Amino acid sequence: MNLFYKTIVVLIFCFSCTMGSFPLLAASDNPKADEIFEKIINGHGTSDSHSQMLSELETLISRSDTPRRMRLNALKCWEPDISNNQVINAAIAYADQWLQHDSMAPYPKLKLELLLCKSWYLEQKNEVEIAMQGYNQAVKQAYALEDNRLIADARSIRGELFSFQGNFSAALEDLITAQHLYENQELSYWSNYNLGSIATSYRRFGDPQNAIRYFEQQKQAHLKRGEIDIATGIETEIGFSYEELGEYEKALEKHLKVYRAGEQKKLAEFDMAIFALNVAAALLRLERTQEALQYLQQAKPHIASDQIGFYGELNIYLAQAYLNTSKLELAFKHVVLAEKSHRKSKNQRGEERALFIKSQILGENQDWQAAYDTQRQLFETHKALDAKQESRRTAEIRGRFNSDKMEQENLQLLEYKRLKEQEHIITQQNKYLQVAVLLLALVIIIILGLYLLKQFRRTRTLEALALTDHLTQLPNRRHIYVRGEKEFAKSKANHTDFSIILFDADHFKKVNDILGHDAGDNVLVKLAQLSASMMRKGDMVGRIGGEEFLILLRETPLNQAQIIAERLVTTIANENLDDIDPGFRVTISAGVAAIDGQTNFKELMSRADQALYEAKEAGRNCVKRG
Repeated sequence: MNLFYKTIVVLIFCFSCTMGSFPLLAASDNPKADEIFEKIINGHGTSDSHSQMLSELETLISRSDTPRRMRLNALKCWEPDISNNQVINAAIAYADQWLQHDSMAPYPKLKLELLLCKSWYLEQKNEVEIAMQGYNQAVKQAYALEDNRLIADARSIRGELFSFQGNFSAALEDLITAQHLYENQELSYWSNYNLGSIATSYRRFGDPQNAIRYFEQQKQAHLKRGEIDIATGIETEIGFSYEELGEYEKALEKHLKVYRAGEQKKLAEFDMAIFALNVAAALLRLERTQEALQYLQQAKPHIASDQIGFYGELNIYLAQAYLNTSKLELAFKHVVLAEKSHRKSKNQRGEERALFIKSQILGENQDWQAAYDTQRQLFETHKALDAKQESRRTAEIRGRFNSDKMEQENLQLLEYKRLKEQEHIITQQNKYLQVAVLLLALVIIIILGLYLLKQFRRTRTLEALALTDHLTQLPNRRHIYVRGEKEFAKSKANHTDFSIILFDADHFKKVNDILGHDAGDNVLVKLAQLSASMMRKGDMVGRIGGEEFLILLRETPLNQAQIIAERLVTTIANENLDDIDPGFRVTISAGVAAIDGQTNFKELMSRADQALYEAKEAGRNCVKRG
């Protein structure tokens, strides 16, 4: 997240949390102090005016006004200068001091806000696991206090960390829940802020079109409020989204706009270093390496190794630039630093990028064994990220469904309460109307029963969608893996044969690059149809990756499985695909493995995967046994 957005919006957001969730309990009136608190609640003010507001509140609130004084003490936890490690450590110590202070005991909501403050600063120190423990505790306490504003604040800030870590399932569940809560409380400023976090998550998990749309809405809202700096900061996020779309010229235009705005305002060297990183990244995408190196050299002195996230990005870009210019020794040095930095911050997306560049460098050095080991490590990291992406759509649907369900249940509770009051009045006035009330209650029960039946059917439909690949309509990775583990255990217990075929399309990237992604999708659908049509009724074909498929063959020995795989390879190689592109043909490579002493399904998959790798090495369009 860029510095404009992080230092101005995020901290004001946290200030608002501290003020908005705690009721004013002081007996005496203090309208001027309350007015300042209200400004912060509604998102007015910037980091520049923060100290001024604190000083004014200090003079306005007497020592005997305990509730307001405690609110002010909680507010003091937050400071805008997050690039200063001394400030961060001081803020954590300050939060600990007040969390243990006896005078804070009667104010559990303020203690929760101090816990959020402490956890957020721990996150800035890259103590991510401890920060996440604090966020989890804050969410739990917010629900116990039944404070919707605190629930929204805690889930929003936790969702941002989930999103940064690449855990999009949890991120969307938190952020969408927070969004509904903010909108229900008509907190437009903070729902707009949270909208930016949702947009960032969309960008990170591969939906940049929606991300740009949400960021543009958010930018216009800030412009209407006259918040030019924040709107300018959002341009960086839009630039990142254009990078995801592959529109690097547009991305460069956005990043340069932010960089030049920072130059005009004479921002701090650290801020300018981050903007320079963004410009360099776009230039590297456009293969303008020498220009990128100029920006990277400008940024390098101002990004320290303890600023793990930015330090990792700096070294990734330097490694790529030096690789492009064939300075392999320098490239390797920086990619190792990037890999360590991203692994320390548990940023799997960054680690994946570092491993990819590292494998390229090792390949250029002809260190084939190290390159192979790095590729295997990259594969494992990619699998972990792919599993998270697999669940992201389900999480989004579930989050929205649960929010709608919560609103519907609230409406039902209000209706039930109204009917009970009406029943009491009618009973007092006329006993004969009790029959009508009972009939009405019966009708409501029937309606509720129909509603629950509809919801049950809808849930079943959603479960089916969660187990099906949307493009090929085959079982998805999760579904076929669960089935594979069951079949493996059953065959092992009954001492029967069980084999699997793992295959993928050869040179599939070229199909997308030359014919386009629509043609690539049509090829995948064709592969799915052909492979499914050639299997027996009891067998299962599933899509487990981009162009990778898995076939489960019950009661099938290895020799027969190899015959089936070879027939599949031949059939696909001879298939007429003129409807996709005249003269177009596609081939596959396959690895076959059968149950033979393995202790679990994962080991069987590993053998098939190794066999597939050998088929690729053997020239593709063939079958190998594992």
